[in-house]
Amino acid sequence: MESDQKVPLLIHSSEFTDLQNQLADLRNSHARAASRRRRLFRRLLILLCGGLFLRWFFMGRGREHWDRHHHWQTLDVDLDKILQDQPSQTGLHVGHCATWPSEAFFRPLGDEHKYSIDNTFKFPLNPSTFTFLAQYESKRAVVIPGSLTIEQSADGDDDTVTVNVVTRFSDYALLRHVDLCEISKDEGGVGVGFFHKEHVHFDVTVRLPASSSPLLIESLETELPLFSLSLGDLANVHFKSLSLKNALLPINVQSVFAEKGMVTSSVGAIQGHFTTSSSLSLVTSLAPINVSIELVGDSKGGDARDGPTKEYTILASTALGKVNVNFTDSPVDSRLLLKANSTLSSVDVQLHSAYEGRFFLETSLSRPDVVVREVEDPSGQGRKRAIGVRAVKGNKIDGEVSWSEAGKERGEVQISSAWAPVTLFL
Repeated sequence: MESDQKVPLLIHSSEFTDLQNQLADLRNSHARAASRRRRLFRRLLILLCGGLFLRWFFMGRGREHWDRHHHWQTLDVDLDKILQDQPSQTGLHVGHCATWPSEAFFRPLGDEHKYSIDNTFKFPLNPSTFTFLAQYESKRAVVIPGSLTIEQSADGDDDTVTVNVVTRFSDYALLRHVDLCEISKDEGGVGVGFFHKEHVHFDVTVRLPASSSPLLIESLETELPLFSLSLGDLANVHFKSLSLKNALLPINVQSVFAEKGMVTSSVGAIQGHFTTSSSLSLVTSLAPINVSIELVGDSKGGDARDGPTKEYTILASTALGKVNVNFTDSPVDSRLLLKANSTLSSVDVQLHSAYEGRFFLETSLSRPDVVVREVEDPSGQGRKRAIGVRAVKGNKIDGEVSWSEAGKERGEVQISSAWAPVTLFL
């Protein structure tokens, strides 16, 4: 049909208004019906979220408070899932473990965890593969969260990774069921393991050594279900592989570079600034994803034009939370494969002006939205950008954007939400 034909539109200043009007027509189509569907959806979502909150409160943190006064009665079966998903001990070797001081050493701090012990582990920078994991042997330990912070020292040239662990607890007798140990893995790498089944809390700080040039680390992985994860300004640290995994608490990243990055949480939010030269996967279930992403040519930040066409694979996926992805930089003539989706919340993606290729938007309750910005040629050659947009169906948009004929099929972007708006900024 004629309405299904894509007509590339050159973005000249004189024609910019026409394209915006065309997109406005797409956005306004069936607006009243979409508004009614959104109102119905909001009511259903409020009921769903209210039910999830009550279930979480009475079977999760609220139940934790109840159990303190009822001798830690068994928690709901939901915690069984966390225990089943714990890190595998296959190929894991436990080395030196911390020894606990005498009970007489401790003085109350005045809070729930009235005692604390500091332990420090030091590892050489080579081999540059590091692992941090927690094993829980009892449901009662699962509801006690910890925290892990990774930062880089501001000065000094010591090639040592320092791990400081503060163990907080309310009763010295609990330490009989807590092990804090150095670990190693068959495939290489060293780190710290937390093995416990009692009411203790760990605050962990990992300090990477200062470096005048980018600090190269082969791999860093965390498998800490009940820990919040925070990465400071690690822009001067280059990870060949970075894997951050937890379950219930947020993952916050100030700035990090990873050739290949994987960030996974069950219900924790993911936010921050990521730089990658290859791939990045951001996956959670019941929380938002709010990130900025910088695409670079290699681990040293080189331009993709210095070699073969650079390809990037990016995934941002959640169920209940909103997805907001902003690409702040990208090499010219590179290939981006992006999939961003949510089930019950909106998805917003802002592409860098260097992006070339196809884009697909789909939702159910409203019309997908494409916002076109006036941008300059990122190559500096003064080229004019061509954009073709069409509505495949009432809730789908298919289009392409390019600076050259060869760029029309270069990349592919898929943005979808089952029950909420989706927006693409070109």
